[in-house]
Amino acid sequence: MVRALLVAGASDVSGTEINIGSGQSTALNTVLAEIEAALGRPVRRRHLAARAFDVPRNRLDISRAAADLGWQPGIGLRDGIHRLLA
Repeated sequence: MVRALLVAGASDVSGTEINIGSGQSTALNTVLAEIEAALGRPVRRRHLAARAFDVPRNRLDISRAAADLGWQPGIGLRDGIHRLLA
């Protein structure tokens, strides 16, 4: 994310939205499972009913980041979580 922001800040691109993400849909439970694996212990969860504005799935189209900025994700979810927790 930081690398994407640095590239965007140094570019001449303006007046458009550019999504920064993995380009893949990842369930929240998958993210939590990766965090638990990295921590070596469970993470407390509290499941609540879905709200009317909750989006069941979301996947950012990052093609503009590649085309306009030459940016693409360089660190996967698992590695990023391990680096963050280290």
